[in-house]
Amino acid sequence: MEAAQLLKQTRRVTNCFILIAAFLVSTGCVNYVRIDGPYEGKVIDAKTGQPIEGAVVFGEWSKAHPGAGGASHTYYDSREVLTDGNGEFSIPGLGLLVLTMIEEMDVIIFKAGYEQITPNPWSGLKNVWPKDKVIWQGDKATFRLKRLSMKERRKRHVSFPSCAVEHRGKMRNLIRESNIEMREMGMPANMLLPEE
Repeated sequence: MEAAQLLKQTRRVTNCFILIAAFLVSTGCVNYVRIDGPYEGKVIDAKTGQPIEGAVVFGEWSKAHPGAGGASHTYYDSREVLTDGNGEFSIPGLGLLVLTMIEEMDVIIFKAGYEQITPNPWSGLKNVWPKDKVIWQGDKATFRLKRLSMKERRKRHVSFPSCAVEHRGKMRNLIRESNIEMREMGMPANMLLPEE
């Protein structure tokens, strides 16, 4: 009789696991298997085509948490790099991910004096309008940033990632570049860097 009860309990646990897995997959929160990154590209001046050195490229990953009304998201990790003398950058991804709720990297690109690429999923940048703002060659993207006049700079709002307050230490270059932008416009720097 004990073997029959054990078999019954095993089936119950297995069925519960299958039900939970089906729910997670149906909400779109779980990726079976994917390779995250690397994220590579180039940042250039939209008018001259010259590379922009020192532009901040910030990537942030979030984790989805399924719920009855859809998924909510929390910070998972972030990385930032500066473009080199050729305007090129590479952000290593998270690598091989199996049965994960970690979402694709959102990217921000910012350089004082230029328009900003606001937080957007990497693959979502393939649908940016106008189409010549981001040019794709395979998996590599070339971002064409427009140089802004002082009037245009004062009208815009610089977007920061959702982790801006809690994880300032992981976005030092983005904060530093934003502070340069504020000072160039004659305004006080708006974000303090954490103690070093």
